[in-house]
Amino acid sequence: MTYPLPTYSMIIGAIHNACNYKEYRPMDISIQGSYESIKREIYTDYCFLNSVMDDRGILVKLNNPDLLENVYKVIAKALKSQGNSFKKRITIEICDEKELDEYIRISDLRIKFQEENSSINQKISTKKNEIKKIKQEQKTKDKKSDEYKNMSDKINEINDEIKKIKDEFDERRKVEYLKPISYYASLTKSIKSYEVLYGVDLVIHIRSDEETLNNIKKNYHNITSVGRSEDFVDNIEISFVNISDEEDNFKHIKSKYKAYVDKEAVENKAIIKSNLSAHKVNSVPTRGTTYYINKNYVIENNKRVFEKKRVVYLSGYEFGLNINQYNYQNKDKGIYIDIDNKDIVSFL
Repeated sequence: MTYPLPTYSMIIGAIHNACNYKEYRPMDISIQGSYESIKREIYTDYCFLNSVMDDRGILVKLNNPDLLENVYKVIAKALKSQGNSFKKRITIEICDEKELDEYIRISDLRIKFQEENSSINQKISTKKNEIKKIKQEQKTKDKKSDEYKNMSDKINEINDEIKKIKDEFDERRKVEYLKPISYYASLTKSIKSYEVLYGVDLVIHIRSDEETLNNIKKNYHNITSVGRSEDFVDNIEISFVNISDEEDNFKHIKSKYKAYVDKEAVENKAIIKSNLSAHKVNSVPTRGTTYYINKNYVIENNKRVFEKKRVVYLSGYEFGLNINQYNYQNKDKGIYIDIDNKDIVSFL
């Protein structure tokens, strides 16, 4: 699914990229517009499973096991939804006989190392029991005696043997099995779809410091896409406009577009539906689709943590009775009128 209009983070990202900003420049954004149609595009989804499955999908060998990339070799394909087996060669299409033989050889090492690990655990258990007996006998000895010291040395020697056995086994399993098997993966393909908007018309208002606004106007032609790199845009016009929050300018102004409006403004009846009768105090609250939309972010633990804005996507709205109170209480955002173009502006 897609949002009916670009998100704040998409607009901000496009602006920062166009201006070559490396750090976030504070700005308030108002997004409104429309689109002609929405359609679903079909695509083939390629998904690497978390583990190698013997009975499904496509068995592939990766060029680099640390990167799930497009460089891989197809070894065999399962031909049915179930009942297949790459190891037993049941209902599969073999694409590379040599690689399949190698995969089966490496895959069979798993059982070998499981059996060896069980044998090693028994050997280690025996040595630990030996340590336990020595410690029990050691309690009867004088801690300053040579006999006590010799027992301590023997315990350390056995612990070193245990560590050596574990390390040697782990290293052999890593080299002979874990590393080679990591090159193999199960790939599945499925038909999926995603929504695409056509004929999108956007009106974006930006409020920031004078330097930032001048820089945006200077570099707006560098905004070639919004969101995905293939979502191209045509920049038709950019200009400085005058906005006002004076009540006299609000009269008889109705929205010309669909827009994201602050949820709080809708709840407090600073914005109402145009068909609500004469701004009645007890009128039904404006309804629309509520979204939690990303705006700017901070980096925490190498991850983007977005600040989310609660908005209502709606159309056919106008200023309500409580607009002045809302603007007074929310100076960091606010609802305004673009005097030059007679557009309602909802900053967040």
